Amino acid sequence: MSYDVILAEGRAMHAHPSIEPARTALLVIDMQNAFALPSSPFGKEAVRALVEPINALAGTVRGAGGHVVWTRHAYTDEGPQAMQPWQVDGPVFAMLAERLRPGLPDYQLVDEMDVHGADDVIDKYRYSALGRHSSGLEDILVQRGITTVIVVGCASNTCCESTARDAYALGYRVFAPEDGNACASEAERRSAILNMSRVCADIRPIADLTALIAAAA
Repeated sequence: MSYDVILAEGRAMHAHPSIEPARTALLVIDMQNAFALPSSPFGKEAVRALVEPINALAGTVRGAGGHVVWTRHAYTDEGPQAMQPWQVDGPVFAMLAERLRPGLPDYQLVDEMDVHGADDVIDKYRYSALGRHSSGLEDILVQRGITTVIVVGCASNTCCESTARDAYALGYRVFAPEDGNACASEAERRSAILNMSRVCADIRPIADLTALIAAAA
């Protein structure tokens, strides 16, 4: 079968037939007030709509013995986590950076997110949670013996896709539920989902992923 035929039929490069729940981590990317609340200039209804589905999936993963990690995108002027000045000198990034300083209201996770005490909540300082100088996520995954990650949250075409690509590059099996990701527009979300399906992730609805976990539990 030719590559052109595979693309024409919409086949993913990686479709994982099973999952090992106890060695799986749900990575909830940046479900913060800045990206969800109407009071923020960056807030989107599509992100708010993810609250219940992500909470339900988090419960499924925990119940099957997996782990949940919540990331918060953050900005700092200190140390290796600081971005280069030219990366945040535009008006849009400058405004976002000021809203995502640790401790500020927009930096916080949305109140309705169902964070449990055994979950990890970490800050990340790059689009990818697994990028250099970004976070301690890789250490968490290694210490817990994680081999599979499920990437949900926002934004599909930046932080979710970047994290999924880096996870794949590090050798993790990657799932990215098509209805568990959101961004500024539907066109951008669809493009990101297509990109991930082609190169790094198993894309399927949350309901199908939940069934796959249940079948393995």
